[in-house]
Amino acid sequence: MHRRKFRIMTLGGLLLALLAAGNGNAQQQPDVAQVVNAHQEALVTVKYVLSLNMGQGMGGMEQEQENELTCSMVSADGLVICSNNDLSGSIDLIKRISGPAGSDMSATTKDFKVLIGNSPDAYDAEIVARDTELDLAWIRVTDPGDHSFAHLDFSNSADASIGESIITIRRAGSSFGRTPVATQTHIGGISSKPRKLYIPQLQSMNGKGLPAFTADGRIIGLMVTQLPEEMGQSGGGMGMLGAGMANLQDAMFGLILPIADVARATERANEVGH
Repeated sequence: MHRRKFRIMTLGGLLLALLAAGNGNAQQQPDVAQVVNAHQEALVTVKYVLSLNMGQGMGGMEQEQENELTCSMVSADGLVICSNNDLSGSIDLIKRISGPAGSDMSATTKDFKVLIGNSPDAYDAEIVARDTELDLAWIRVTDPGDHSFAHLDFSNSADASIGESIITIRRAGSSFGRTPVATQTHIGGISSKPRKLYIPQLQSMNGKGLPAFTADGRIIGLMVTQLPEEMGQSGGGMGMLGAGMANLQDAMFGLILPIADVARATERANEVGH
């Protein structure tokens, strides 16, 4: 009798524990939704024309195409940050992989437009500065009028630690209404080379130039590509095998540049752009 009662109590305790765990997981979801709702308007669409010249080593092929990229609005008067690598068609990455054959490849960008949310209305814009090392490019709306843009608040920021839960936000493509998409993951590591970078446990090639937040909505940084200084002994081609390929894999999947570094670089870009 006592043994049966003990088993019933044990099963009851197990069910209560499972219910509590389920409730705990459910309580995390509104936090993610709250972060998305608070910051989604700061994720804007940049349309532009990208021209690629593949250089003589690649047959001299030239290509011009219209591109669309999700970027981060960082000021009320229309300053936008994008991933410089994504903005330029990953030309620097292609040059690294191609080695000497890609030394004269180049990319140019023009005819910038900034769209807010899923609105078809576009603001003319121009590029004002680039930082290839940090993988940041700044674009400014040329005539915002009296419009005050929703933007990321660098002052509402936080440092992150290994194991801490974080939320990243991007937008789906135009075919899916540019819907905001959140990813919840954790900080897996913190690199000190080539600079301080947060390394998420769940990495993605999407979302470069876009923000990462703590669970309570404070910004910790922007997702970036960090091209390694060493790509292999031969500087490209077959030299990408081995250690070079390992470096490239880490570089291509999103790393998080701390917001303090982004803020300092943005101050420098503002000085250039005015």
